[in-house]
Amino acid sequence: MPRSCPWALSDADERAILQAREKTNYGPLQLQYLTGRHRSTIYKVLARHGKSRQRRSERPASSRRYEWAEAGALLHIDAFELPKFDRPGHWAHGDRSERHRTRNAGKVKVIGVIDDHTRLVYCEIHSAENADTVSATLRRAAAWMREQGCGPAQAVMSDNALCYARSAAFKAALAELGARHILIPPRTPRWNGKIERFFRTLDTEWAHGRVWPSSTRRDRALSSFIRYYNRRRPHTAAGGRAPITRVQQVREQHRPPRRRRWTRPAAAGCATASAASPGWPAGAAGR
Repeated sequence: MPRSCPWALSDADERAILQAREKTNYGPLQLQYLTGRHRSTIYKVLARHGKSRQRRSERPASSRRYEWAEAGALLHIDAFELPKFDRPGHWAHGDRSERHRTRNAGKVKVIGVIDDHTRLVYCEIHSAENADTVSATLRRAAAWMREQGCGPAQAVMSDNALCYARSAAFKAALAELGARHILIPPRTPRWNGKIERFFRTLDTEWAHGRVWPSSTRRDRALSSFIRYYNRRRPHTAAGGRAPITRVQQVREQHRPPRRRRWTRPAAAGCATASAASPGWPAGAAGR
């Protein structure tokens, strides 16, 4: 190994590269215009000093977790897009050389509504996410939530898509339900994180949970998965229980206590049918 290199950078030149990296967090390609050195040279200097990986940008301050106390009071609505296909593609079998490929078959939209408190979810498959489909889905979802035991909807949260933010049909649906509209701030999908997290579960456990022979078979299985999700699948927010249990828990808390019915005991010497009633041993009449 040579003791010296005529074209080696001086300590001052390397320090200039490191300082430029520290201030800008640029890569070697952008740093070559600031330092006047070739990007391969800059990369070697960064690797020599353990600075080859760019510094991650600081995450913005995360908002606090929230959960409305009443079941059905706050509903989150959004859509999830999936492709159509008539046979499994390379995702399933890994063969990209197959001649038959499903191209331009179209897409479907899974419009989902989830309750903020219980995590009960309602989904429908449509060909597009527009004002008519999201408004109809919201009406049916609110009615279905009431059938499960949830209270009336007080607010609906959505992103800033035109079918939500500027749709007269969606505003009419909100007025019909008597709910106010909550639009999340731009570039803050975490506000609507409950429905976003559900779509991730939907993708991993339903859409890509198995190899479907066609998108039609996949779409038919959505109702079964939603039923399993609401009634069987354990959920972290529900303490490891299914979301439907939180609805039943709220209903039990607000149900008035049941009054036990009092029955008069049979008179002595009279054998009546009350002897066979629940709570009385056989042959107890007349004692």
